[in-house]
Amino acid sequence: MFFVLVFALGAPFVLLGELSDVRLPANLPLSALQFVVPLVAAAILVGLNDGAGGVRRLSVPPLTFRASGGGSGTRRSCSSCPRSRWCRTG
Repeated sequence: MFFVLVFALGAPFVLLGELSDVRLPANLPLSALQFVVPLVAAAILVGLNDGAGGVRRLSVPPLTFRASGGGSGTRRSCSSCPRSRWCRTG
């Protein structure tokens, strides 16, 4: 269902891009605006299945970092990476 919705939402952008001579900044075609279509399709489907709470959960960043410890570099615990418990930066 997701791919059908992405196709249905993206088709007007492709048609407008082909039929018009309008160019966006950086000389991009009008159809370049369809980059948001997968996100919109996901929000629609999640909203239909889970309601507004599901859409809010969809907008939460997938990685959450907690800073801890001192030292020369900053150590961050990555809750989304179970194998690499600590990521070293700096």
